[in-house]
Amino acid sequence: IFLLKHHLLPFVNKYNNKLHLVYVKNVVDCLIFAIYNDEMFKSTYIIADKEVLSINEVLTIISQAVGSKPPYRFSPFLISFLKNIPILRKKINAIFKNREYDISKLLSIGYTPSYSARESLFNSCHYF
Repeated sequence: IFLLKHHLLPFVNKYNNKLHLVYVKNVVDCLIFAIYNDEMFKSTYIIADKEVLSINEVLTIISQAVGSKPPYRFSPFLISFLKNIPILRKKINAIFKNREYDISKLLSIGYTPSYSARESLFNSCHYF
C-alpha cells in the first residue's frame, strides 16, 4: 500500500496473472458454516473469495482505495529481459505465477462467500 500510495510500484499490462484472495469475514463465515454442516468434516476445503482478480485489478483497486494514481506500467520487454538474468528468473516467475484455486468443492456443499473480493479489498485498503 505504501509503494502504491507513493507511486513506487509498477505493473505490467501484458501479464494478467490471477490472484485468488480471501476476505477475513468470508473465512469467519465459512468457519461458522462448518460448525453447522457435518459435510465439512469429511474432506479438506480451500476457502477463497468467489471472484479471482488479476494482479492489475488488485493494484488498481488498492490505488483507488488509498487515493493514489494507478501504478505506472512496465514494458513487457523489460520483464522478458530481466527473466534472462539467472539470479532474477526464479523471483520474476514467482511474481507472475497464477494463484487461482478451485473452490468448487466448497461451493458444492452449499457455502457461498458473502463478500465480494473487489469491495472487500477496496474497503480493507481504504480503512488501512
